[in-house]
Amino acid sequence: MLRHVHGVLGTLMYAQNCYIVEYDDVRDQIRFLYFADQVDDFVADPSQSHAASEMPRSLTVALLRHGRPLSGPSRELLARVMEQEHDPQRGPESLD
Repeated sequence: MLRHVHGVLGTLMYAQNCYIVEYDDVRDQIRFLYFADQVDDFVADPSQSHAASEMPRSLTVALLRHGRPLSGPSRELLARVMEQEHDPQRGPESLD
């Protein structure tokens, strides 16, 4: 079903790279329910939860905690939202 949602999203906007996460704010954990990326070789396991503390430089976690949609290059968003630099081990940079 999520692959179909990704397909529909792709008819509305650029969506070659798309992921869907579930955030548990009580446990402060995220699960990658769906993940498609042309460059990143991460393989999402929807049954596995990740503690947000395991991802201190994660733009995903920062945006979930920030609570507002943002747009722009990942390097600039990390600097603005988290006051941190890009960590290549957390995946490739995105232009928007």
